[in-house]
Order: sequence, then structure tokens, then C-alpha cells
Amino acid sequence: MELGAGAVEFVQGCSSPACPEATFEEATAAVARSSVAAVVVTIGLTDTEGNNCATVGCESEAHDRVDIELPGNQIEEVVALKRALDTRNSVDPAVPYKPLICVVISGGTLALGAANTACDAIVAGWYPGMRGGTAIAQVLTGLENPAGRSPTTWYSSTAVLPPMGEVSLYPDRSVGYRGVTYRYFDASEGLPGIDYPFGFGLSYTSWQYSKLLVPPTATACENITATVNGEQ
Repeated sequence: MELGAGAVEFVQGCSSPACPEATFEEATAAVARSSVAAVVVTIGLTDTEGNNCATVGCESEAHDRVDIELPGNQIEEVVALKRALDTRNSVDPAVPYKPLICVVISGGTLALGAANTACDAIVAGWYPGMRGGTAIAQVLTGLENPAGRSPTTWYSSTAVLPPMGEVSLYPDRSVGYRGVTYRYFDASEGLPGIDYPFGFGLSYTSWQYSKLLVPPTATACENITATVNGEQ
């Protein structure tokens, strides 16, 4: 609806989040012939696959993920689309560059692997509500311009995740414990395997923050008030 009738061409890549497909001929052929301004691919997980979570790439109550990698051949799909799009972009250098935009649908962060660099832009859609499709479309078309700061750290693989250890949500720097949710990442710690740290994000414009006011001191678990001016 945001672009009008006939402005969007849809081609199915994977038949499910498990993405059993080994080739993506129809999707890559559509990219090669397309005259659209951008190619959008949706990747991620689902929360509606019941007891098959271990094999189909889902997460739900009582079905936690055992790893954070994209399931099935989703990475291969993104790489194949990027390769076809790069070929399409090189046909006529005078034609505006057509980017590959990846919309990630999941309840938590994912390790995107090679898709992380294949995507020209990444939009974290999480599990959106009833108007989530409209909200994402408005972001992609520039009708809305969120700041897009990540509320979590995105790790590059399951292997580099810090050990869970204790179950306290609060960090204990005296023993190097960062809290079980890994919500806050201190870049000075120099941890390997971080694709995007807590707070990372871009928008379609520039932002400027100034006049940050915070209390000079605070005790542990004390409620504090901070203010800042933001200009777009």
C-alpha cells in the first residue's frame, strides 16, 4: 500500500524459516531482471511452529533456541541474492545502485554470518504486532525515520557467547561477570565476536545530542534521572 499497486514484485525464496531449499533460481532470476529501486529479503525465525522448533527455526514459550545462527539455508539465500544483485548493478553503472535490504524477524538477536556483510542495510523487525508490516514498510520507504538503536548486543556466533555462569541480571565487575542477559556491552572489554554492540544503530538522517545532564554520583540500584537534547 505504501508504494501503490504493481510497485512490488514478490518472489518466494525459502518455503519456511528452516529454508530447506538449496538453490534460489526463481528469486535470483527476479533480481537479475528487476527494475525496482531496492531488493528486500526477510530472514529470521518464527514463533508459531509448535514442537518442531529444533528443526524449523522457531522460538516460543518452552522452546528456547540452542544456538543463535540463522537456520537452514537462509545465509545462502542472502548471499545468492547479493551476488545476483551485484551482477545487476554492474550492467549499467549509470543506473542508481540497487541495495539489498534484509529485514530480520525474530524474538532475539541472531548471528547473521555471511549475510551480515551481504546485506546493504539491516532492519530488525523483531516480532511486530498487527500493524508491523505497515510500520516496516514506512521505515523502508522513508516515511518514518526511527533512530534505530539496538537494545541488545549482536554476537557473531554461538561459539563466542560468554558463559552463562550465574543467573543474576546484574553485572559484578569484581569477577568480570556482565549479567545473564548480556544486555550491556562495554567495548573497552575487547570481547571478540561482536557484530553490533548495545546501542548501535543508524537512521536515514543525522542526529545530534547535547547537554547531557546526569547526577555526578549514584549508588548501586539507585533510580537516577538523566536528560539530553536531541536534534534531527
